[in-house]
Amino acid sequence: VNSTGWRFSNQNDVTKTITLASANANAFTAEYQLSSLNKAYIRFGLSPNLEDLLLRGQAGLESEIVSSDKRRVSVRNTFGSEVVRAFVEVSASAVINDTASDLAVAGTTVLRRNQAQTHQVEVELDGSSTTHIITLGFDDGIDTPNPDSDADGLLDSWENSYFGNLGQSASGDPDGDGVGNLLEMKLGSDPNSSVSTGLPVPSVLSLTSEGFTITFPTVTGLNYQVVGTENLTGTSWPNIGLSITGDGQPRSVTDSSATNSSRKFYKVQISTP
Repeated sequence: VNSTGWRFSNQNDVTKTITLASANANAFTAEYQLSSLNKAYIRFGLSPNLEDLLLRGQAGLESEIVSSDKRRVSVRNTFGSEVVRAFVEVSASAVINDTASDLAVAGTTVLRRNQAQTHQVEVELDGSSTTHIITLGFDDGIDTPNPDSDADGLLDSWENSYFGNLGQSASGDPDGDGVGNLLEMKLGSDPNSSVSTGLPVPSVLSLTSEGFTITFPTVTGLNYQVVGTENLTGTSWPNIGLSITGDGQPRSVTDSSATNSSRKFYKVQISTP
């Protein structure tokens, strides 16, 4: 597909595209398309710490943890001071099938562990008219409030909430409103609605001896630059004051060059650090 992806197909019944978001990502994505099939079952083998599994078998392998919505399953290896967790996450069109069993296989004592170096996870794909997204990854077993497993700057919870997958980019603009995904996320706006930009509405106080004062709301961590012009037909919008880093409180900038102006137009430009 490209330098970070591969596509496989099985006689046009199942097409699988595997991609790695970036060189720093701790997970890769498998995208499945079903054509003549309405349902498919896929199994993955999780090996959180292969060296320890090879040396000690499953002694350091904990029981699997399945989320209540059956959209995520993880297994940790906790040998010594090293903790490695492998996980599988699925989109809304798929589900973790934690009732699958292999206990009938001779020698198996733990559900879906009939191979010494692996814990199997079964995923059920339902529907031929949709794209099924499965993410496989590793982390240090520590849960953070807002993980970004593909290291694209967008929180997993935000991408899954609005798109049902982790396939977006920070610079993407799916609703075409001129506000990229990263800004949409930080501004708390809907990335799928062009009328929901979350952009601040500045207010201007009356002209004083010091000039016009422009006040605007801010979001913590974003950069704000006020620009202004006396002529909307022109292309020049000089900076007014210095760039301000938002702290969640309203901030103000005074345009001292406007003391002799009868009117002036202002914009507040927002950027990420």
